[in-house]
Amino acid sequence: SQMKRMWKARINTLLHRPGFAALGEPAEVSFEKFSASPEELLKAAAENRPLLQSMKRMVERNRVGLKMAEREYYPDFDLKLAYGQRDDGPMGRRADVITAMVAINLPLWHKNKQGKKISESQKEILSAQDQLTAMTNEISFMISEKLTEVERAERQIDLLKTGIIPQATLSLETAMNAYRVGKVDYMTLLDNLMTLFKYEVQYFRLMTSHGKSVAEIEAAVGQLPAGEKK
Repeated sequence: SQMKRMWKARINTLLHRPGFAALGEPAEVSFEKFSASPEELLKAAAENRPLLQSMKRMVERNRVGLKMAEREYYPDFDLKLAYGQRDDGPMGRRADVITAMVAINLPLWHKNKQGKKISESQKEILSAQDQLTAMTNEISFMISEKLTEVERAERQIDLLKTGIIPQATLSLETAMNAYRVGKVDYMTLLDNLMTLFKYEVQYFRLMTSHGKSVAEIEAAVGQLPAGEKK
């Protein structure tokens, strides 16, 4: 159908393939529960999320800049040693001379300038740290929100798979047997069939929702912890 061809072309486009390429038969849909903890995911985000890594490097660069600016407050010491050899005099041998000189450079003239530079560096550190904290909190909130969605979907999937769908299947089989011997009419049989289809559609929609939530967690984290990749 036209709709099927459209979705086939869309899928190929997402896979960076020609729109008319063959897709093949879909694989059997499988379901696995997601078990990573919020702490594991947040740790993975801190280690793998490029934006967080960039912000951390920004904070460190600003801290290095602050240390360099603070060092310019301190005086520079310059130690010089000089050795002089003396000839023997009338009174006998004279010892050689070693001269030591210490020079101190006091940076008094640019004290105000350095003070402003240090103040600016401190503000930049606080700003970068605030950005890092805000982004970490945002990722933490997203992880918490998506984990809630994953857990809700898993509970509903489990209920459909172990309870509702088997019961609806049994009801359909019972209605089918009753219809064959004329104990129920066709509409009753059809109603049982449509009920089963409704629950099966709901089941696969929940599977899709679950997969999307896991993918969004992976995007927020940058990379799932070991053992959690699907």
